[in-house]
Amino acid sequence: MMKVRSRIAVVFLLALLALSYTSSAQVQRTSGQVPHDSTSLSGVAYWQNTTGYPVTSHPSCVASGAYVYCVGGASPILLTNTFYANLSSSGVSAWKVTANYPTSELGESCVVSGAYIYCVGGADSDSVFYAQLSSSGISSWSNTTGYPRSVGDETCVTSRGYIYCVGGGAEKFYYAQLSSSGVSSWNVTARYPASIQDPSCVASGGYIYCVGGEAGPYDTPTNAVFYAALSSSGVSTWTAADQFPMSLADQSCVASNGYIYCVGGETGAYTPTNAVFYAALSSSGVSTWTAADQFPMSLADQSCVASDGYVYCVVIPALEYALPSPVYYLLATQIPTITGTSTTSTLGGTEGTTQTSASNGTSAATSITSSSTTTSPASSSSSLPLSYAALVAGVTTLLIAVTGAAKRVRARSLPATIEPV
Repeated sequence: MMKVRSRIAVVFLLALLALSYTSSAQVQRTSGQVPHDSTSLSGVAYWQNTTGYPVTSHPSCVASGAYVYCVGGASPILLTNTFYANLSSSGVSAWKVTANYPTSELGESCVVSGAYIYCVGGADSDSVFYAQLSSSGISSWSNTTGYPRSVGDETCVTSRGYIYCVGGGAEKFYYAQLSSSGVSSWNVTARYPASIQDPSCVASGGYIYCVGGEAGPYDTPTNAVFYAALSSSGVSTWTAADQFPMSLADQSCVASNGYIYCVGGETGAYTPTNAVFYAALSSSGVSTWTAADQFPMSLADQSCVASDGYVYCVVIPALEYALPSPVYYLLATQIPTITGTSTTSTLGGTEGTTQTSASNGTSAATSITSSSTTTSPASSSSSLPLSYAALVAGVTTLLIAVTGAAKRVRARSLPATIEPV
């Protein structure tokens, strides 16, 4: 609970700062959108801002069909609110309120299987709830089989009707079968190679891939990447894959069309990063990581989802309590890579081209010469006044530092020994 209380205290402080500074901050805001240089290649090659999230929060979001559903968080108190919106190539539609979550949680992990959402733990809880999803939102929530131990900041994935959970500051993890009746009994499965908290895991092609997190001493982010096969018998033996380009935790990774995309996170200095990397996934692990167009702002603890080839991220801003939280999206198959002074798109085409959608449904390539330099929104000049930008940077650092310290206090309160399987 230390982590939750610290986050609430910090967010409340940010709320007061935001409200006191709003009158003097000359910032353009329209329909919850953040000022953004929309300069881009053809299509949606760079991050674009879209409809802002209704509250400043730390929700757990999932995508199902053409919709995104976000649960819980803190703003500045723990929330039971849930929202949903339609996803498209134009971004996110207006957010709508749907069935409240049964308890106020922060740090729960929500997943989708079939037409149902399942949420595990949060704020060191063993609670598990599920509900049916539709274009009308989330139905009423139902309680189901609790997780074998209290857990928070874990990451869960689903594959072929099963749920697998990793993290929460232990090596012992569990899996269970899912159905329209909820979660069956939980079973212990293969140990993770290290005690881990705040990793980001994805499932693709019958495998789970986990990136980073805080390992060993929980104040030490790691660049380790591990993967394993998934089955009805649990998780197979974990195997080390190519290391992530930097050590970090609290990043958000998603899987789309055989690739993994990892956005943001916090480094060992407890400061957020705007780095974005991607790599191909296979039964042999993860290919070489490639740096992509940076996110428009540094961020950590955000929630990203993938849908129909697009990546959408709900961002947690530093001074936005009284305003909708920014949301950005990008077409993953057109994500540009960073190669020196030239920015190119390598997915879906040869290097030096970006793929755009033609009217007949085929791909049309637009050339980009190697000598050109395309300005990314992440590198564009800020429209914020200097003093406001400095304040944002300072409070962002404070937020990350206090959150990290709270996690370390909570982590050290965990038992030093680990139960045998």
